[in-house]
Amino acid sequence: MFCKNCGKEVDDDAKFCPKCGKMIDEEVIRNENQTDNNQKNSGAATYNTMSIVGFIFSFFMSIVGLILSIIGYNQAKKEGGSTALAVAGIIISSITLFLEVVYVIFYIIYANDIIAIINSGLPE
Repeated sequence: MFCKNCGKEVDDDAKFCPKCGKMIDEEVIRNENQTDNNQKNSGAATYNTMSIVGFIFSFFMSIVGLILSIIGYNQAKKEGGSTALAVAGIIISSITLFLEVVYVIFYIIYANDIIAIINSGLPE
């Protein structure tokens, strides 16, 4: 931290400035540190929220979950936050999206056969 009077760097636990002798106002310094921490945390919370939302959507609407997880990953990486939840959302969304595509392909290929089997087994 720095002395408010002369600008000299002082130890964090110092009560007085070694250069000018002015008393260090600890309350002001604490408030500034808390403000800095709150600003950093609020940014991380926003990106973490995007990762959480992307993770949740990855189970129900995979394409939306994939997009939100990628956004959350990029923002968390840029801010230096944790990317674990965003990566999990990306992986789960990708797997879910792949399974949905496979399901649609099988449905298109075998739908007529399944309907024919069901209809042939019904008594008339």
